[in-house]
Amino acid sequence: MIDHSEMTKGQTFDTIDIVQFGHKNIVVKSIINKPTGNLSIVAIDTGLLMERKPLPFDTYIQVLEGLAKITIGGQSHTLKQGQSIIIPARIKGILKAVIRLKVFMAIIKTGNELLSPEVHLHTVCITENKKASHF
Repeated sequence: MIDHSEMTKGQTFDTIDIVQFGHKNIVVKSIINKPTGNLSIVAIDTGLLMERKPLPFDTYIQVLEGLAKITIGGQSHTLKQGQSIIIPARIKGILKAVIRLKVFMAIIKTGNELLSPEVHLHTVCITENKKASHF
């Protein structure tokens, strides 16, 4: 499930609580969604994967809760709460929830291209190693 509506500006919110886990699902909530970039919180149930197609933009990921296995261009990294990584532009990235996972994801324009509102939707949700749906 994807919610593109932005958070209300000028009001506080609890980053971790703006998105809830879905059973065997990936849930995305936009914080800011602009042509120049987007900030989102993503909740991924245990065992699910999110595959990012190579984009012309860097993607910053910070683990807020849980345990992640992130594969970038074939190299795997395990991240726990508080750890971050950047998936470079034009490199394939796979994000797996080893333990139920919430991440902060930032995709920012890195060149002359404009970021379409759906750029973070250029990922594929894979459930238990089978393609489930395109985001």
